[in-house]
Amino acid sequence: MLVLVGAEDHVVPPDHRRMIADALRAAAVRHEIVEYPGAGHGFLCDRRDTFDAAAAGDAWRRVRELLAEELVESGPVRRR
Repeated sequence: MLVLVGAEDHVVPPDHRRMIADALRAAAVRHEIVEYPGAGHGFLCDRRDTFDAAAAGDAWRRVRELLAEELVESGPVRRR
């Protein structure tokens, strides 16, 4: 699981991030939580005033890498 959050995100405050990390660790879920300094909620959306181009660029890079890794590991997707 990949969690991407702005350090200034008011919707997912630091104590909630710690609770999420603790729960994922306790459940033995492979995860990474990335906090972007200075970024707020909605930093990925280029239509919001909270858009952060640098954070969004890094976040999308991480998403693409994770999908490439997971799709290779899981093999081809079969359609019904």
